[in-house]
Amino acid sequence: MLVTLGYQVLSVGSAQQALELLQDSNPFDLLLTDVVMPGSIGGFELANRIRQVHPGMPVIYTSGFTGYTPDEMGPVTAPLLQKPVHPRDLAAALAAVLRD
Repeated sequence: MLVTLGYQVLSVGSAQQALELLQDSNPFDLLLTDVVMPGSIGGFELANRIRQVHPGMPVIYTSGFTGYTPDEMGPVTAPLLQKPVHPRDLAAALAAVLRD
């Protein structure tokens, strides 16, 4: 869906792989992450770790459950999109966080 919307995508299978990718390359423009992922690091913790290195990086969370509170998100509160995400909603969220 992101490619169809005109974005370049670097996809990884876990939060650990995302952290390694960030260490091995230039910072990317946005973190779009699921809240629950394989491995021991979830989306909220991943966003926190990335923001420690790149404080201004925009973040969008996705989840099948949208009842998370800002306290559960921790230090990085960000938009939370419920899966499945309609392309229109994803496009609007991406535009909003990249604009800020």
